[in-house]
Amino acid sequence: MGEWDYWQIDGRGGEFPVLPGSEDAPRLIRGELDLRGRPRVFPPGTCEGGPRGLLDFDAARRPVAAEAARDFNADVDELPADAIAVRVLYHG
Repeated sequence: MGEWDYWQIDGRGGEFPVLPGSEDAPRLIRGELDLRGRPRVFPPGTCEGGPRGLLDFDAARRPVAAEAARDFNADVDELPADAIAVRVLYHG
């Protein structure tokens, strides 16, 4: 059975957003070097991991939710005033 020679944390573009005000928390994980041995440069407000309470999991959802709300509202605005709106739930 093989054995690992070494291991290294490297998010390579899959960094987690950090909650505002927690950017310098010492418990955040940021690898110093990439897999080629070059210094890592992190986008502002990101890290490779850390305690859940320091990470902003909603950061990626906010712009997508805002775009969905804009699209929905634009569609609703195009309906005539006498249109009937219903919500249908499918349980299958």
